[in-house]
Amino acid sequence: MDDKYKHIKDKYEGNVDDTVLTYLRRNYPVTTHYFDSFGDKPFKYISVDDKYRPLLSKKEFTTRIYNDLEYNGKFLNLDQSVVRRTIKMYLDYVMFD
Repeated sequence: MDDKYKHIKDKYEGNVDDTVLTYLRRNYPVTTHYFDSFGDKPFKYISVDDKYRPLLSKKEFTTRIYNDLEYNGKFLNLDQSVVRRTIKMYLDYVMFD
């Protein structure tokens, strides 16, 4: 893990699940777009429900992704708080980059 992500890793130490994190990385990709009219400011988009949406609010996407996982029956054996914290950790990683 790179040193620039160390503060995120320390923040979520112990309350996350690596299998959920791997699943999120593979199934909820993030893309970055640069628009000439906005200079160097990147805009990030995340794919949820087969649609790319602007990644603006961690709270909104935590709920969206958790509901998607619950609807598809993924990770029902894990505690809800662990899954939600893992989602928040993933979003912190992709929003910080």
